Amino acid sequence: MDRTTTFAGSAVILGMALIGFGVWRTAPPTALNEITLPDTWSDRTLERDGISVALDVKPLAKDGVLREGGIADVQFRVTDKASGQPLSGVAPGVRGIPGDTH
Repeated sequence: MDRTTTFAGSAVILGMALIGFGVWRTAPPTALNEITLPDTWSDRTLERDGISVALDVKPLAKDGVLREGGIADVQFRVTDKASGQPLSGVAPGVRGIPGDTH
């Protein structure tokens, strides 16, 4: 091999090693699906116009912890605020926020 080829090959190997080192250094220490999420979603109730909507989220993981990408049982209870009786024929939906482009 001539000197130019040896130099170019060494430069490529060194560059790949530096890129690999940079990727290794910037990788998060744990995967997102291993991070435990705080319980900020259970037992939430919204009351408006005489109707009460309660949200309950129960993680289905063996350890009972909800993680990103995990499966959960999500329940909505829609009741009359005054009597507490369930409302039949009501399906929860989502309405966009004015000005929200997402």
